[in-house]
Amino acid sequence: MTKQASRWTSHLKDKKHKEEFAELVRAAVAVRERLSQMIDQKVKTHSKPDYELASWPYYQAHTNGYNEALKDIKSLLT
Repeated sequence: MTKQASRWTSHLKDKKHKEEFAELVRAAVAVRERLSQMIDQKVKTHSKPDYELASWPYYQAHTNGYNEALKDIKSLLT
């Protein structure tokens, strides 16, 4: 089982249930592709630096963390 597959099934104890759930995830190609597209769009629209804001460093740190979380989620879809 791959690292990503084990993340999908980490909530399950039984090997059979893990295999069944992993197959459901693999079979949901259209859902995974659409979610991946939605994440890509969110990353594009969320990354708008405004250097004139006094709190720009905090905004940038937030944006970087947000985008990193989206990338982590997206890695589960491939």
